[in-house]
Amino acid sequence: MYPECDFQVKVIFSCDGGIIVSTSNEHNHVHRASTTRAPSPVRKIVIDSVAAGLSCIQTRRAIEHQFKGVVSRSQLYSLLSYHRVLTLPDINFVDDFRSWRHQHSALAADSTAIYDQTKQDQL
Repeated sequence: MYPECDFQVKVIFSCDGGIIVSTSNEHNHVHRASTTRAPSPVRKIVIDSVAAGLSCIQTRRAIEHQFKGVVSRSQLYSLLSYHRVLTLPDINFVDDFRSWRHQHSALAADSTAIYDQTKQDQL
């Protein structure tokens, strides 16, 4: 998390049950490592939006109004899916249906092609 932090903790367990703990160097938390995780304010907005039953579009608008940074669609969808599963497992949203339809449209196209080929073979 902090690549320039040289602080170390060393724990030594001896066979007689003794424990030795030593520390070295100092903390340096000036520069933080980059992360793919959404910022804390965004996670809070998503949690509140899920609790209020907002759609994905409504949640994105809330983020745009309350957070001045950039949030990727994948981060937003991932957070929404995660928190919806935790709090609203029996409720389906339009976005969930669109995702389901997209996943199953490829399967339907494949099964139709197999059906058409089988029908032609019978003729």
